Amino acid sequence: MKEKLNLKNLKGLLTLFEERSIVGSALSKPLLDTLSKEHLVTVKREGRSYIVRTSNPEMVRGFARRLAGTDDLESYLATLEGRQAGTKPTRTEAAQLVNDTKAFGTDVMKGIRLNAIHPVSVSFEGKELVIDPLPGMSFEIDEQAFLDIDPEIIVVGVENYATFMRIKDYAHLFREGMPYLFTYRSTGGKDSYGKWIDWLKRIPNRYLHFGDLDKGGLRIYIDSFRSVLGDRAEFLIPENFEEIIRNGSTKLYNDQYGQAAPDTTKDPRIVPLLDAIEKYRKSCEQEILARPRKKGESLLL
Repeated sequence: MKEKLNLKNLKGLLTLFEERSIVGSALSKPLLDTLSKEHLVTVKREGRSYIVRTSNPEMVRGFARRLAGTDDLESYLATLEGRQAGTKPTRTEAAQLVNDTKAFGTDVMKGIRLNAIHPVSVSFEGKELVIDPLPGMSFEIDEQAFLDIDPEIIVVGVENYATFMRIKDYAHLFREGMPYLFTYRSTGGKDSYGKWIDWLKRIPNRYLHFGDLDKGGLRIYIDSFRSVLGDRAEFLIPENFEEIIRNGSTKLYNDQYGQAAPDTTKDPRIVPLLDAIEKYRKSCEQEILARPRKKGESLLL
Protein backbone atom coordinates (compact mmCIF):
# COMPACT_ATOMS: atom_id res chain seq x y z
CA MET A 1 0.00 0.00 0.00
CA LYS A 2 1.34 3.42 -0.94
CA GLU A 3 1.49 6.06 1.75
CA LYS A 4 0.49 9.67 1.06
CA LEU A 5 1.68 12.84 2.75
CA ASN A 6 -1.64 13.50 4.42
CA LEU A 7 -2.62 16.06 7.04
CA LYS A 8 -1.73 13.83 10.00
CA ASN A 9 1.73 13.03 8.69
CA LEU A 10 2.53 16.62 7.80
CA LYS A 11 1.48 17.82 11.26
CA GLY A 12 3.61 15.09 12.82
CA LEU A 13 6.67 16.02 10.75
CA LEU A 14 6.31 19.72 11.57
CA THR A 15 5.99 18.94 15.30
CA LEU A 16 9.03 16.66 15.11
CA PHE A 17 10.98 19.47 13.45
CA GLU A 18 10.00 21.99 16.13
CA GLU A 19 10.20 19.84 19.27
CA ARG A 20 12.63 17.07 18.20
CA SER A 21 10.36 14.39 19.69
CA ILE A 22 6.78 13.17 19.23
CA VAL A 23 4.71 10.12 20.14
CA GLY A 24 4.80 7.40 17.52
CA SER A 25 1.05 7.60 16.91
CA ALA A 26 1.53 11.09 15.42
CA LEU A 27 2.86 9.45 12.23
CA SER A 28 1.64 6.59 10.10
CA LYS A 29 3.63 3.36 10.32
CA PRO A 30 4.82 3.48 6.66
CA LEU A 31 6.17 7.01 7.16
CA LEU A 32 7.79 6.06 10.46
CA ASP A 33 9.41 3.06 8.81
CA THR A 34 10.77 5.30 6.05
CA LEU A 35 12.20 7.81 8.52
CA SER A 36 13.86 5.00 10.48
CA LYS A 37 15.39 3.45 7.36
CA GLU A 38 16.78 6.86 6.39
CA HIS A 39 18.33 7.18 9.89
CA LEU A 40 16.42 10.43 10.46
CA VAL A 41 14.76 9.27 13.70
CA THR A 42 15.13 6.86 16.59
CA VAL A 43 12.17 5.06 18.11
CA LYS A 44 12.10 3.95 21.74
CA ARG A 45 9.32 2.47 23.84
CA GLU A 46 8.50 4.49 26.96
CA GLY A 47 5.71 3.02 29.05
CA ARG A 48 2.80 2.24 26.78
CA SER A 49 3.92 4.60 24.02
CA TYR A 50 6.67 4.78 21.42
CA ILE A 51 8.65 8.02 21.39
CA VAL A 52 10.14 9.22 18.10
CA ARG A 53 13.19 11.49 18.35
CA THR A 54 15.46 13.22 15.87
CA SER A 55 18.89 14.74 16.38
CA ASN A 56 18.70 16.42 12.99
CA PRO A 57 15.47 18.44 12.70
CA GLU A 58 16.64 20.33 9.60
CA MET A 59 16.89 17.08 7.65
CA VAL A 60 13.39 16.14 8.82
CA ARG A 61 12.07 19.46 7.52
CA GLY A 62 13.94 18.94 4.25
CA PHE A 63 12.42 15.47 4.02
CA ALA A 64 8.93 16.97 4.44
CA ARG A 65 9.63 19.65 1.82
CA ARG A 66 10.66 17.06 -0.74
CA LEU A 67 7.53 15.00 -0.11
CA ALA A 68 5.31 18.06 -0.31
CA GLY A 69 7.07 19.44 -3.38
CA THR A 70 7.24 22.90 -1.82
CA ASP A 71 9.37 24.90 0.63
CA ASP A 72 6.26 26.59 2.07
CA LEU A 73 5.07 23.81 4.35
CA GLU A 74 2.89 26.12 6.42
CA SER A 75 0.81 27.13 3.37
CA TYR A 76 0.68 23.50 2.30
CA LEU A 77 -0.60 22.59 5.77
CA ALA A 78 -3.27 25.32 5.61
CA THR A 79 -4.41 24.00 2.23
CA LEU A 80 -4.71 20.45 3.57
CA GLU A 81 -6.64 21.69 6.60
CA GLY A 82 -8.98 23.65 4.33
CA ARG A 83 -9.60 20.64 2.15
CA GLN A 84 -10.41 18.52 5.21
CA ALA A 85 -12.86 21.20 6.35
CA GLY A 86 -14.59 21.07 2.97
CA THR A 87 -13.12 24.28 1.56
CA LYS A 88 -12.49 24.01 -2.17
CA PRO A 89 -8.84 24.87 -2.90
CA THR A 90 -7.93 27.56 -5.41
CA ARG A 91 -6.19 26.58 -8.66
CA THR A 92 -2.82 27.49 -7.11
CA GLU A 93 -3.56 25.47 -4.00
CA ALA A 94 -4.73 22.54 -6.08
CA ALA A 95 -1.47 22.58 -8.01
CA GLN A 96 0.41 22.64 -4.73
CA LEU A 97 -1.41 19.48 -3.68
CA VAL A 98 -0.38 17.46 -6.74
CA ASN A 99 2.43 15.86 -4.78
CA ASP A 100 -0.08 14.60 -2.21
CA THR A 101 -0.63 11.61 -4.51
CA LYS A 102 3.06 10.69 -4.60
CA ALA A 103 4.32 7.77 -2.55
CA PHE A 104 7.23 7.68 -0.13
CA GLY A 105 10.39 6.38 -1.74
CA THR A 106 10.17 8.68 -4.79
CA ASP A 107 13.07 11.09 -5.02
CA VAL A 108 12.86 14.63 -6.32
CA MET A 109 16.64 14.87 -6.48
CA LYS A 110 18.00 11.80 -8.25
CA GLY A 111 21.56 13.01 -8.65
CA ILE A 112 24.38 13.84 -6.31
CA ARG A 113 25.57 17.12 -4.82
CA LEU A 114 29.27 18.01 -4.93
CA ASN A 115 31.35 20.47 -2.95
CA ALA A 116 35.01 21.17 -2.21
CA ILE A 117 37.27 23.01 0.21
CA HIS A 118 39.94 23.45 -2.45
CA PRO A 119 39.40 23.18 -6.24
CA VAL A 120 39.00 19.60 -7.45
CA SER A 121 38.86 18.59 -11.12
CA VAL A 122 36.38 15.90 -12.18
CA SER A 123 35.21 14.63 -15.55
CA PHE A 124 31.52 14.97 -16.41
CA GLU A 125 30.37 13.50 -19.73
CA GLY A 126 34.00 13.49 -20.85
CA LYS A 127 34.58 17.17 -20.11
CA GLU A 128 36.64 18.63 -17.27
CA LEU A 129 34.68 20.33 -14.52
CA VAL A 130 36.38 22.16 -11.64
CA ILE A 131 34.47 21.89 -8.38
CA ASP A 132 35.17 25.11 -6.48
CA PRO A 133 31.88 26.74 -5.40
CA LEU A 134 31.68 29.78 -3.17
CA PRO A 135 30.83 29.18 0.51
CA GLY A 136 27.13 28.40 0.80
CA MET A 137 26.96 26.98 -2.73
CA SER A 138 27.38 23.51 -4.29
CA PHE A 139 27.09 21.66 -7.59
CA GLU A 140 24.39 19.16 -8.41
CA ILE A 141 25.03 16.38 -10.93
CA ASP A 142 21.84 14.84 -12.28
CA GLU A 143 23.29 11.49 -13.35
CA GLN A 144 26.40 10.48 -11.44
CA ALA A 145 26.89 7.56 -13.84
CA PHE A 146 28.59 10.10 -16.13
CA LEU A 147 30.84 11.41 -13.34
CA ASP A 148 34.46 10.21 -13.31
CA ILE A 149 37.16 11.26 -10.87
CA ASP A 150 40.86 10.65 -10.37
CA PRO A 151 41.48 7.51 -8.23
CA GLU A 152 43.58 9.60 -5.82
CA ILE A 153 40.61 11.78 -4.82
CA ILE A 154 39.10 10.95 -1.43
CA VAL A 155 35.29 10.97 -1.58
CA VAL A 156 33.75 12.38 1.61
CA GLY A 157 30.12 11.64 2.41
CA VAL A 158 28.65 14.42 4.58
CA GLU A 159 25.74 13.39 6.79
CA ASN A 160 24.22 16.83 7.42
CA TYR A 161 23.11 19.14 4.62
CA ALA A 162 23.87 22.37 6.49
CA THR A 163 27.40 21.12 7.16
CA PHE A 164 27.82 20.12 3.53
CA MET A 165 26.85 23.62 2.34
CA ARG A 166 29.36 25.21 4.76
CA ILE A 167 32.11 22.66 4.28
CA LYS A 168 34.86 25.30 4.08
CA ASP A 169 34.22 25.98 7.78
CA TYR A 170 35.44 22.43 8.45
CA ALA A 171 38.72 22.64 6.52
CA HIS A 172 40.77 22.24 9.71
CA LEU A 173 39.49 18.64 10.06
CA PHE A 174 41.03 17.52 6.76
CA ARG A 175 44.65 17.06 5.73
CA GLU A 176 46.01 20.04 3.85
CA GLY A 177 47.10 19.25 0.31
CA MET A 178 44.96 16.11 0.03
CA PRO A 179 42.32 16.05 -2.76
CA TYR A 180 38.83 15.75 -1.27
CA LEU A 181 35.49 15.69 -3.08
CA PHE A 182 32.57 16.26 -0.71
CA THR A 183 29.25 14.62 -1.53
CA TYR A 184 25.75 14.68 -0.12
CA ARG A 185 22.84 12.39 -0.86
CA SER A 186 19.12 13.10 -0.80
CA THR A 187 17.16 11.55 2.05
CA GLY A 188 13.81 11.60 0.25
CA GLY A 189 13.86 7.95 -0.78
CA LYS A 190 15.84 4.99 -1.99
CA ASP A 191 16.49 6.04 -5.63
CA SER A 192 19.28 8.58 -5.11
CA TYR A 193 20.87 6.56 -2.34
CA GLY A 194 21.02 3.45 -4.52
CA LYS A 195 22.55 5.35 -7.44
CA TRP A 196 25.05 7.02 -5.15
CA ILE A 197 26.12 3.71 -3.64
CA ASP A 198 26.35 2.17 -7.12
CA TRP A 199 28.67 5.02 -8.12
CA LEU A 200 30.81 4.56 -5.00
CA LYS A 201 31.06 0.83 -5.70
CA ARG A 202 32.04 1.48 -9.31
CA ILE A 203 34.96 3.79 -8.52
CA PRO A 204 38.13 2.60 -6.67
CA ASN A 205 38.45 5.72 -4.48
CA ARG A 206 38.72 5.83 -0.71
CA TYR A 207 35.50 6.86 1.06
CA LEU A 208 35.52 8.97 4.23
CA HIS A 209 32.27 9.29 6.19
CA PHE A 210 31.79 12.64 7.95
CA GLY A 211 28.96 12.10 10.40
CA ASP A 212 27.85 12.92 13.91
CA LEU A 213 30.07 11.65 16.71
CA ASP A 214 27.36 9.49 18.23
CA LYS A 215 26.05 5.95 18.02
CA GLY A 216 23.62 6.90 15.26
CA GLY A 217 26.34 8.36 13.06
CA LEU A 218 28.60 5.35 13.62
CA ARG A 219 25.77 2.94 12.85
CA ILE A 220 24.98 4.73 9.58
CA TYR A 221 28.64 4.45 8.64
CA ILE A 222 28.89 0.74 9.47
CA ASP A 223 25.53 -0.36 8.04
CA SER A 224 25.38 1.78 4.90
CA PHE A 225 29.02 2.22 3.88
CA ARG A 226 31.57 -0.01 5.62
CA SER A 227 29.38 -3.06 5.00
CA VAL A 228 29.18 -2.18 1.30
CA LEU A 229 32.58 -0.64 0.50
CA GLY A 230 34.72 -2.68 2.87
CA ASP A 231 38.24 -1.47 3.65
CA ARG A 232 37.88 1.53 1.31
CA ALA A 233 35.52 3.13 3.84
CA GLU A 234 36.63 5.03 6.93
CA PHE A 235 34.93 7.21 9.56
CA LEU A 236 36.27 10.73 10.17
CA ILE A 237 37.45 10.84 13.79
CA PRO A 238 39.10 14.14 14.85
CA GLU A 239 42.44 13.81 16.64
CA ASN A 240 41.02 15.49 19.77
CA PHE A 241 37.84 13.39 19.72
CA GLU A 242 37.96 12.60 23.46
CA GLU A 243 38.05 16.28 24.38
CA ILE A 244 35.19 16.93 21.93
CA ILE A 245 33.07 14.17 23.46
CA ARG A 246 33.91 15.26 27.02
CA ASN A 247 32.47 18.68 26.19
CA GLY A 248 29.61 17.23 24.16
CA SER A 249 25.86 16.92 24.72
CA THR A 250 24.33 14.75 27.42
CA LYS A 251 20.89 15.30 25.89
CA LEU A 252 22.01 13.97 22.51
CA TYR A 253 23.44 10.90 24.24
CA ASN A 254 20.23 10.37 26.23
CA ASP A 255 18.11 10.76 23.11
CA GLN A 256 19.90 7.72 21.68
CA TYR A 257 19.96 5.72 24.90
CA GLY A 258 19.02 2.12 24.28
CA GLN A 259 19.85 2.21 20.58
CA ALA A 260 21.76 -0.71 19.18
CA ALA A 261 25.49 -0.05 19.10
CA PRO A 262 27.31 -0.24 15.76
CA ASP A 263 29.05 -3.50 14.89
CA THR A 264 32.64 -2.63 15.78
CA THR A 265 33.95 -5.92 14.38
CA LYS A 266 33.47 -4.43 10.90
CA ASP A 267 35.83 -1.55 11.73
CA PRO A 268 37.70 -1.70 15.08
CA ARG A 269 39.04 1.83 14.48
CA ILE A 270 35.76 3.28 15.77
CA VAL A 271 36.10 1.53 19.16
CA PRO A 272 38.01 4.39 20.92
CA LEU A 273 35.35 6.90 19.83
CA LEU A 274 32.52 4.63 20.95
CA ASP A 275 34.29 4.03 24.27
CA ALA A 276 34.59 7.80 24.83
CA ILE A 277 30.88 8.24 24.09
CA GLU A 278 30.00 5.62 26.71
CA LYS A 279 32.63 6.84 29.19
CA TYR A 280 31.35 10.43 29.28
CA ARG A 281 27.75 9.59 28.30
CA LYS A 282 27.87 12.41 25.80
CA SER A 283 27.70 12.76 22.01
CA CYS A 284 28.44 15.49 19.50
CA GLU A 285 26.71 16.62 16.29
CA GLN A 286 29.07 17.44 13.44
CA GLU A 287 27.96 21.09 13.30
CA ILE A 288 29.84 21.68 16.58
CA LEU A 289 33.10 20.85 14.81
CA ALA A 290 32.95 23.93 12.56
CA ARG A 291 35.61 26.63 12.78
CA PRO A 292 34.15 29.33 15.08
CA ARG A 293 33.06 32.41 13.16
CA LYS A 294 34.26 35.80 14.26
CA LYS A 295 31.63 38.33 15.20
CA GLY A 296 30.27 40.02 12.06
CA GLU A 297 32.15 37.67 9.74
CA SER A 298 30.52 37.26 6.34
CA LEU A 299 29.66 33.85 4.92
CA LEU A 300 31.66 34.79 1.82
CA LEU A 301 34.93 35.37 3.66
